Amino acid sequence: MASKKHKEKVTERAEETADEALANLSKAQYNDHFETHQSILQAKNSELTRLTEMLKNVREMKEPLGKVKATLQAEIVDANKAINAKSEEVTLIKQKLRYHSERQINENIERLEYQLRNNNFKPREEQKILDEISMLQRSKKTLREYEVKQTLL
Repeated sequence: MASKKHKEKVTERAEETADEALANLSKAQYNDHFETHQSILQAKNSELTRLTEMLKNVREMKEPLGKVKATLQAEIVDANKAINAKSEEVTLIKQKLRYHSERQINENIERLEYQLRNNNFKPREEQKILDEISMLQRSKKTLREYEVKQTLL
């Protein structure tokens, strides 16, 4: 707190000293001093005008970029929605698959056909095996569809 008061007193004294110095100047010195400050003021005003104009130009260049940015952000949102929809679609197809390769499906079909040829089943059990083979053959189509959609992601 004391240092703040001290700074204020020092500032007041400096101002008083500057005022006293101006009061003691001759008219020629005063005019010279005035012209110097006038020149500095004009230079600052011209710099302000130049910077204002530069700011105006930057803002004009920025405006179309803001529109492009908004358009691109909207496109990104749309693309993300499409990606999410395709991912969900692929996930649903994947959930339907019991086997994730055609080789696995073919091996199971061959195993079931081998059982049909080499074992005697009741008609009901034989029908269940035939239904399983049919389901496995249909799952090949689902697997191909999954693989196509997976590559598109």
